[in-house]
Amino acid sequence: MPEKPSQRSGKGARTGTRGIAKTRRSEIRRLVTTRERMDWRDMVARPEFLPIAVALAGFIVLSSVAIGLYRGSVLVGVNRTMDSTREARIDFEVMDQEATQRDRASAADRAPWVYNANEALFNELRIAMGSLPQALGASESYEQVAEEIRDAFRLTAAQYQGIRRTTSTPEERAQWRSRVDTLINELQRTPLLENAEYQRLLQAPTSQMELRRVEMRATGDGEAEPEMRAQRISDSDAMAVTPDDASLRTAVEDRLRRIALRAGFVDAGADVVVQRLMSLRRPTYEFDKPATDVLRAQAAANTPPVREVWRRGTVLASAGERVNASTLRLLQDEKRRYDASVPLVRRAAEWLGILGLVSVLVIATAGYLRFYDAEMVQTPRRVIALSVFGVVMLWLACWLAVTYPALLWLATLGPVAFWWMMLAVAFDRRMTVLLGGLLALLVALALDRSAGFLITAMVGAAAAAWRMNDIRSRNELVRGGLVVAGALAVSAVLTGLIERPMSQAVLIETLSDGAAAGVGGFIAAAMVLVGLPLVERSFDVTTGLTLSDLRDPRHPLLRKLQQRAPGTYHHSLNVATLAEAAANEIGADGLHLYVGALYHDIGKMNKPDYFVENQPRGFNKHDRLSPAMSLLVIVGHVKDGIELAREYGLPRSLHQYIESHHGTTLVEYFFDKAKRDASTEEKPTEIEYRYPGPKPQRKEAAILMLCDAVESATRAMAEPTPSRIQALVHSIARKRLADGQFDECELTLRELSLIEDAITRMLSAIYHGRIAYPKSVTER
Repeated sequence: MPEKPSQRSGKGARTGTRGIAKTRRSEIRRLVTTRERMDWRDMVARPEFLPIAVALAGFIVLSSVAIGLYRGSVLVGVNRTMDSTREARIDFEVMDQEATQRDRASAADRAPWVYNANEALFNELRIAMGSLPQALGASESYEQVAEEIRDAFRLTAAQYQGIRRTTSTPEERAQWRSRVDTLINELQRTPLLENAEYQRLLQAPTSQMELRRVEMRATGDGEAEPEMRAQRISDSDAMAVTPDDASLRTAVEDRLRRIALRAGFVDAGADVVVQRLMSLRRPTYEFDKPATDVLRAQAAANTPPVREVWRRGTVLASAGERVNASTLRLLQDEKRRYDASVPLVRRAAEWLGILGLVSVLVIATAGYLRFYDAEMVQTPRRVIALSVFGVVMLWLACWLAVTYPALLWLATLGPVAFWWMMLAVAFDRRMTVLLGGLLALLVALALDRSAGFLITAMVGAAAAAWRMNDIRSRNELVRGGLVVAGALAVSAVLTGLIERPMSQAVLIETLSDGAAAGVGGFIAAAMVLVGLPLVERSFDVTTGLTLSDLRDPRHPLLRKLQQRAPGTYHHSLNVATLAEAAANEIGADGLHLYVGALYHDIGKMNKPDYFVENQPRGFNKHDRLSPAMSLLVIVGHVKDGIELAREYGLPRSLHQYIESHHGTTLVEYFFDKAKRDASTEEKPTEIEYRYPGPKPQRKEAAILMLCDAVESATRAMAEPTPSRIQALVHSIARKRLADGQFDECELTLRELSLIEDAITRMLSAIYHGRIAYPKSVTER
């Protein structure tokens, strides 16, 4: 019965295996957890952690403030159709602007018009009328009366005799002067106006006049001082000085006669007074517009506003309703009153929620980027620049949307589109979609935008990532901007068709929204084109547009290299071609590497004759130098290249190719020569004859190192056949790998193999075999 033991043995073995596997899994989890803890601790201990943390904290706080301040804003313009019904959330009272303005305008119209007395004319009348009896008494007959007196009073002979008869004694003349004073007082309460002014007054909405005149007031010390007196009367008390209408002239004459009779004039005296007043050509009162405007303003200001009470739940604006100015003010008043009524605890909870949500979004995004692009998150300059640009675009979008609600789609998508395009031009597609989506989400939170807005924003971000990631000319940037603008326009229109209550007016608004969204996208592209240098400096990146300009052989630095070191220039061209092909093979940045390869040896132009590609055959300046001096010249071209790069303003991202294209490799030729020339006691060490580095930090720099060495070695081959080229490339690659030159650039063995194949293909094509053509008879 051997089966049972074997069964027990198998069960025990399985149990033991499970136990071992469980123990191993626990150990792996413990190691992973410990490694993660150490990873986070290392990150926090790094010097760049503090500025990055401060930048992200600032972004979180400022974004939360923007969302808290702008959340719930009224984003509808005048003559815009409401998308949804808005109800009052609290009981509130508002001033009815239109009714209040009507009441105040009516009060201003009813305000009295101000007229100032013509004091000179009143004095003239007082003197002329008061001295009339004396003037007539001095004349022996009617014919001896001064002609100007007869004309002014239209005096007749009978009137002359009547006045002389009734004013012959001093007492009668004193009574006459008293009657004149009474008459002037009556005229000061009964204004005589110009005919045009009188007609304008009758047509005015006001029915009151305020007469202002200066009177002398007695003071306590027996003297008199002028004092302004104002009197309000009805406009019916006024008269025209020279009425054109005969009936109106008769009515004025009758009124003046009654005034004269009230003053005590009778018979000839009354006739003369009326005739003198009817002959006036100047008004007794003149209109005072500034004073009238002051009274109108005071009347309007003293009119109480019309109040309108709205109860909670009352519909303020219905879906599909066309918004006018009063409705817009009502919505804004309700929002302001509601915000003021929210309890402090509730407001604090809302702000805390906003801060927490933004923190989660930002930290999650940063965590994702840390694993996807660690260099990006660990570069303080880029994180700070992204934070600043992001906050500015968020605040700008919110401010534009609230300030210009009629252009809501342009206001919100313009800054966001600039953000996408900037990311697409400066970084890669994944960054564009991720960070573009983050900003669009924050804008949607701040302005209570719908899911349709987010969809439109993501469509725009995707279009920017698709068309603007590898921009190499300004025409491509313009075309990419047109694609983004078109995508935004179409998406905005489709969103409006889905979300809005459709009518003919709403359809027109939806089409205009699409046009506004497209215009916002195109304006953003124009801003990116103008602000590209600022973007590059802020993020410390080199865009394809700048790289395309730098690869132009007419660039001043390349022209200088062509003139001073033509051999080095052609060597750089060959290396750039090889490197670009190898970079494209593994998905690296071929354009960036191509441009870097063009400039990697610019330091040689300072001493071009000391480098073999620039030396004539049979001549070598190093033959007259010691190995140590030759080493200084050879190694010095790296330092000289960095200095030239800074002098000509080459982007910092290209400096790595100049610094690391030799890494810390050994200058073998002069090291061997130094060993041969040195005595036994003074043998040189390898460390003395190595380049100072650094080693390549990126895959592109490692490719350049390999291509630089291979191109030079291939040119030195006597018969560069494909097999020999392949062996040479493989040998140099393995030598650099064994020397540790690729230790810091994350280059895999598989990628190294692909790079070798690409370089071999390119070199085999360059050094292909040629047919030996037969010589002609003449040549033979």
